[in-house]
Amino acid sequence: MSRQPLAMRSRGQMGVAVRAALLGTVMLAGCAGLDAGNPLIGRWNATAAALPGVSLGTYEFRRGSMTAMGVTQPVEYTVEDGLVRVVPAEGPGLALDVTLLDADTARVEMPVLGGVVTLRRLRSRGLF
Repeated sequence: MSRQPLAMRSRGQMGVAVRAALLGTVMLAGCAGLDAGNPLIGRWNATAAALPGVSLGTYEFRRGSMTAMGVTQPVEYTVEDGLVRVVPAEGPGLALDVTLLDADTARVEMPVLGGVVTLRRLRSRGLF
C-alpha cells in the first residue's frame, strides 16, 4: 500500500485521465478529413495512358475539399455503386465522375487532359 496521502494519489490518477483525454482528442482531430463512406478520400497520383511514365500530379480528396495541381477547392461528393461524383461546392468548375476499380485504383474521364486518367492511391486508408 502506498504511503501517499489519498489526495496525492487522486491527483496522479486525475493526471493520467487528463492525458488520456487529450490523446483521444488529438487522435479524433487527426481523423477529421476521413469519411468512411467515401472510398475516394486520400492522396492519389494521376497518370494517363497517352503519357506513359509521366505523373499528372497529386490529387488529394478530403471531406469537403479536394486539391489538384496545387489548387484546393470546396467540393461535395455523391457515392453510388463504385462511382464517386465530385462536384465543386462554390463557383464554376467541372464535376468529376470517378470510377473505383479497386481500393487503390480509380479511373476518371477527363477530355481536357486527353481522355482517361488513372488514379493510384499513395497511402493506405487508415487512421494514420
